[in-house]
Amino acid sequence: MRSERFPIEEDLELADKFLGALAQLRSVEEYIIEWKQGVEAERSFCLPLLTAIWPHHAHRLRTIKLDMMLSHLCDMLATVIGLDHLEDLTLHFTCNDARFGPWGGPGYEAKYAFEQLATFMNRLTSSLQSLAISSIGHLNFSWLYASLTYFPHLASLSLLVPCDPRHVVDPTGLHQFLQAHRRIKRLNFSPQYCCHQSTQAPEAAHGCVSTDDWLDRAFGGLCFQNLHFLDLGLNVLGSGGRRVMPPVPHIGKASKCVKTLGITGCVISLDDLRLILEPFSHTAGGNSPYALILEVHILNVALLDLLAELLPDLKTLELTYRWVSSSGCTSEVIVISRLVRSIL
Repeated sequence: MRSERFPIEEDLELADKFLGALAQLRSVEEYIIEWKQGVEAERSFCLPLLTAIWPHHAHRLRTIKLDMMLSHLCDMLATVIGLDHLEDLTLHFTCNDARFGPWGGPGYEAKYAFEQLATFMNRLTSSLQSLAISSIGHLNFSWLYASLTYFPHLASLSLLVPCDPRHVVDPTGLHQFLQAHRRIKRLNFSPQYCCHQSTQAPEAAHGCVSTDDWLDRAFGGLCFQNLHFLDLGLNVLGSGGRRVMPPVPHIGKASKCVKTLGITGCVISLDDLRLILEPFSHTAGGNSPYALILEVHILNVALLDLLAELLPDLKTLELTYRWVSSSGCTSEVIVISRLVRSIL
């Protein structure tokens, strides 16, 4: 095959030798693919090559990490079977494929792609213990959540994808998926700011009359009974959305037994920190975690007072700060450092 952009002829004989060498490896348990921005001219060679590798190792694999365009990912996984021992699946995909067309318009094929992806994932119910999903691109994740099944052995879940009324248009599937996996022990929930639509209210045509109604349909009544480790992510992808995306406090309210709470991203405002931590306070009916991992812009007395107010049972604080001040403003720049405190 010749690429229109790069006039290099693919060496099929070399590819055959490469596949032959891979077939001789008898103990492969981890498979990682990074093909982030594959152009259309690469498909006819790269997809068959990647697909041909699976039969040699699928039955032994315990960990798979894939970083690909969504269309390439689904095309490759469509025929993959035999992953009977897979425990850890990490998926990162981008959506810049012209075949998806305009958002929700004619030719938009994300629904079909997500159904394909869910079909592959649903084959892993007998062994999957850890699932991580992250993405870049404008997609309606309703179709993915609505198509996923229950994974009885799942202990760790990581969702680093948009979670708002315009990117999870119908939250029914999301709620059912989270409710079904309420006994997970570790959750990383970092809803991503995708675009300006991440800040827009839902449309009545999709069954939600307001953002609060959408949030209630997505997270109402959830309770993670066995959750010991919770990571909550801030919006760090631009100024267009809130620093604390609206779903984050709802996950906090659903996490009553967290032992270790981590906040990913730098907290600038004490109001934002209060919004995240308040669900864990006694006044809100929560249980204070024993350990907190936090990065803040300014370390001052007001910050420590807030932590003492909301999390009085905190035993360990791992704090990264950029500035230090007693009043909240300073002209002195402190090298980023780490403060570990034990509150006994």
